[in-house]
Amino acid sequence: MYVLDLSLSNKLLYDGCVIEELPGKKNLLTPPIEASYIICNNLQKILDSILEKM
Repeated sequence: MYVLDLSLSNKLLYDGCVIEELPGKKNLLTPPIEASYIICNNLQKILDSILEKM
């Protein structure tokens, strides 16, 4: 079983997005529509990588 970390600390998932790091908190600065495209593309890469290992 695989667990997908959706937190902003997941560098693979949010690669290409702008994340602001404040003490104790991270904020996604990339506009939501743009971020959704980036995250979907990254998720596809993650899933492809998992499927290759099966």
